[in-house]
This record gives sequence, structure tokens and C-alpha cells, in this order.
Amino acid sequence: LTLPFGGSTALEGLVIAARLPTLIASWRRKKLGLSWPLKSRSLDPLVAFLECLNETEPDSVAVDTLSQTQILQMEHSYNAGTFAGRVALGAQAPLQSSISASIGTLFGTLHGGADEAALAFAEEVADPDAADGAVAKVLSSGGRIMGIGHREYQTLDPRAKLLKPMAQALCAKSTETARLFATLVAIEKSCQQRLSKPERELHANVEFYKGAVFHALGLPGEFFTAMFAMARVYGYLAHALEFEPNARLIRPRARYVGK
Repeated sequence: LTLPFGGSTALEGLVIAARLPTLIASWRRKKLGLSWPLKSRSLDPLVAFLECLNETEPDSVAVDTLSQTQILQMEHSYNAGTFAGRVALGAQAPLQSSISASIGTLFGTLHGGADEAALAFAEEVADPDAADGAVAKVLSSGGRIMGIGHREYQTLDPRAKLLKPMAQALCAKSTETARLFATLVAIEKSCQQRLSKPERELHANVEFYKGAVFHALGLPGEFFTAMFAMARVYGYLAHALEFEPNARLIRPRARYVGK
């Protein structure tokens, strides 16, 4: 196989990207004590992925929602993970090391994990009517509501605008997930009322409702960041292909101040 754009680097990256869904699904099945591999009846990779997770054939709503959710996560400019990958490439590290560096940043609480945290908070609140009191309690103690607001957007995160109605449609399929979605909506509304300012609107970002999507698809919270990496790896690869031809060492200056 030869690729006209990116050559061997593109091929190496696509091989890594193709393996991630298998790694995630196999680890999920191992944790459940299920046999592996499971032979799917479908050639569609997303259908096969969901079948491996739940051992049932997914409907079109689940497949379409997963596809669009992953597309929304693929790329997001110069985030921490993308920059880390470029630093590795600038040192002439191989692509595999660059992608590992990028994924490694997702272990941090400030870059990855907001979807899991938002879902956990909604599950703790459990009832839309209890949302405002729960939000008030967190804010009064100096805490943060994860998934609310975004460093780069002063208004609505355009990805969230697309994801929220998809999450609502998917969560409507069961009483439990519909209540969970309603609780998230109530939490967002409470945050807007308590935190918005005249000069700045406050909205949920793409992470806030993404956890509800993955939960409705049968994934526990501990797998959410892996799903993020499964999508974002294509963004990492795109940056590598753009940067590699003219890559150079990235070495920021530091000024010692005696502390």
C-alpha cells in the first residue's frame, strides 16, 4: 500500500489508528470476562466495534451518533496533546513516540477526563430537580463543574451545538439515560444562571454531553478518554504530516527567577 500524501508516515499513523478500536474493545471484553475475538457479522468498523462491546447488533441511531461524536473529537487546533506530539517530532522521534507523547497528555486532569467527570457529577445528582442545589454546593466550596465553559470559546462551543441534540436522541431510548440527560441539562442551566456575565455567555462544551453518549452506548467512564484518543489520533497524524517536512527542534527559553 502506498499513499501519495505523507508516504510511510501516513501509513504508520493509519496502522496505529486502526488498532486502537481493537485494543479498546478487547480490553473492555477482558474486563467483562468475555471471550475474544468476537466475529462480527458486519464489515462496518463502527458496527463491529459496538457489537464487540455489547454483543448485540447496534441500531442506526447508535452507529450514527458514535460516528459523528468521534468526528467532532478528531482535531482541535494547538491543544496540549498536539503540541506534545510536535515537540517529539521536532526532536526527530518516530511517529509512534510522537503519538504516545500526545496520548500521554490525556492522563492529566486538565486535558482529558472532563466527559467522565461531568457524567459522574450528573449520576451523583441523579435528579434534575436537585441540580441547582448541587451546583450551588460545589461552587460555594470553590469547586468547578467540569464540562462547563471553554478556554477557547467565549460563546457556544460549535461542537457542543451539534452533539447535544444527538445525545438527547440517543439517551431518549431508555428511562435511565433520559433522566441522566435531563439532569445534565438542569446542571448546565444552573451554571448559566449562576456564572454567566453580561460580557460572556456560558455554555456546556463538547465534553459535557459526550459522557452521556458513551454511557448510552454501553461504555463505562473509565473508557471515555480512550475513546477520545481513538478519535484524536487522526488529528495528531494530520499535524505530523504537516510538520514533518520542515520539523525542527522546539526548545522554549526559560528565565530563572531564583525560586
